[in-house]
Amino acid sequence: MIFSAKYPADNARLAVALRQAQWDMDDVAFNLPEGRVTPVEREKLADALVRLAEQLRGW
Repeated sequence: MIFSAKYPADNARLAVALRQAQWDMDDVAFNLPEGRVTPVEREKLADALVRLAEQLRGW
């Protein structure tokens, strides 16, 4: 995957969003088997992933 060098600040923001999503998914994946993820937390993660997908599609 190649990001545009024309807008390095946009690339950096997208990279931060991707890393944050990775951390959030890691947390949920770790806590889910023990039942420590609430429906609200699942919904927040799903919403964040939808927003991230929209960012990627608009890239």
